[in-house]
Amino acid sequence: MDINIIKSKSKISFKDNILSKNELKYLFIYTNNHNGIPIHNKSNNICYFITGFNMIARLQYIIYKEIDNLVELDEIKKYVDKINKNICLNDDESKKFNKYLLIQTIIEVRSEDILKNIYKRYDSIIIQYFIELRFSEYSFSESSLNKNFDQKFIKYIEFKCEEIKKKCINKYFDNEKLLSCITQTHTNEVYIDINKLKYFSDIQNIFGDIKGDILKLAYDIDGIKSYITIEIFTSIKDKINNNLNVLLKNIGKYFCKITDKEGDLISFRLKPETEKYNISEIYAKFYQNINKSDIESLEKKFTEIYKDLRDLLRLTYYKIENILKITDFVQITPDEVCNIDKLKNVDKNNNFLRENLAVNASRSGSESGVVISTLIQILDTNLIEETQNIFNFKNKPYYIFNQTNRNMKGIDIPIFLNKKYIIKKNNKIYRLCAISFVCTGHSVSAVCYEDECKSGRFMRINESSIENIDLTQKDGKYNLGKLCSYQNYYIDKMIYESVEHIDELKKEIDLFNI
Repeated sequence: MDINIIKSKSKISFKDNILSKNELKYLFIYTNNHNGIPIHNKSNNICYFITGFNMIARLQYIIYKEIDNLVELDEIKKYVDKINKNICLNDDESKKFNKYLLIQTIIEVRSEDILKNIYKRYDSIIIQYFIELRFSEYSFSESSLNKNFDQKFIKYIEFKCEEIKKKCINKYFDNEKLLSCITQTHTNEVYIDINKLKYFSDIQNIFGDIKGDILKLAYDIDGIKSYITIEIFTSIKDKINNNLNVLLKNIGKYFCKITDKEGDLISFRLKPETEKYNISEIYAKFYQNINKSDIESLEKKFTEIYKDLRDLLRLTYYKIENILKITDFVQITPDEVCNIDKLKNVDKNNNFLRENLAVNASRSGSESGVVISTLIQILDTNLIEETQNIFNFKNKPYYIFNQTNRNMKGIDIPIFLNKKYIIKKNNKIYRLCAISFVCTGHSVSAVCYEDECKSGRFMRINESSIENIDLTQKDGKYNLGKLCSYQNYYIDKMIYESVEHIDELKKEIDLFNI
């Protein structure tokens, strides 16, 4: 394998020259210099991206190891054929395509020879231009136009909850009417017990609560999440099940279940009496305003509500057990015929490119943390984990430590970092290898490699400018740039790297080179 041939084949477009796994490994080895990536801050709007991209590019172990988890060339070329024919990729295909795109781009952008071969020059503007063009090839899946299976089921649950909620509204169980009927003739003790009948009107709140929980669990700022975990569906199932029990508990006080021979519910029937009191006596005034057909209507409605709720619970169990089919429930919105051109015109997709990947970014406002999360999601890796306010590292090659104390500035930063360059946990050594600093309206990263880390020697990457800085400097004046004045910046994220995993990587690379 000739490194010069690999470099010479490179193209602006990812789709025009997709490298094999072995070619990527070979190129990684020959381009993996210990430097940051200077990127031009286009229109002064993408500093957040520059920081986030450099933080992710520092994850050497992940980038190399995930090459093995890429699809084979034949498969990725099939995806390219579909894209060229204006055919949408499904969720799984898009995920695999974007992962390949990101890994190859990170490896290639480190090569001065590759960019000079393409553009005849190598500088921060060219680097920014190359990365932006690459990410403009990001493949949105058909679900970004039409909801995927999980999203459709979430919308169905929402629809059913709203439908059931409406069924719960009944003129005879208005709270004021209940109060006027009961308190005139009965003791407080009896009234308190009987007042629980108002659950038949309040039950609509139960379904409002379920819908509210769905919004908290299955939605983010961009709408329904593209990927909804089994844990989310389990939480929804538990909520439905709990409220089904509430419904049965309260209905059971005054209604009895009529079932068939198999024990399945036929209907609910109003009991002729409670344990202590005859309902007709307690509700004498109430029964003046309600006739037999009214009672039958109530019984029918409660039966429908129970069956609807039970059916919703059944379908949620099916989803958790992975046996739910699209034909098991009604699609609330019809699907559109998907093509690539339509996907590119979806507002949320354009916003994603601008705010998460700095493609055609026309304004500032995103955060480096958003970019970091986005790129990790694209890498589709289990080799990194986030932790918040506690250095509780276990066995992952990388950990992202989220520093939430925004008031820690100036001299407090070197004091905080003093014993944080090396963390020993579970017989493993973790070294601090990357930090993101947030200033007023600006973001800067600092990275280091190998032994430099423990001494606090980092490369400050402020857009196209890279300088060596000493984080052990006592006053915290790190010269992060004109927009990051002293006492103005704080630490956002810190990435730790397992020394043992990097040693493992070195051995693997040596074997590959033999």
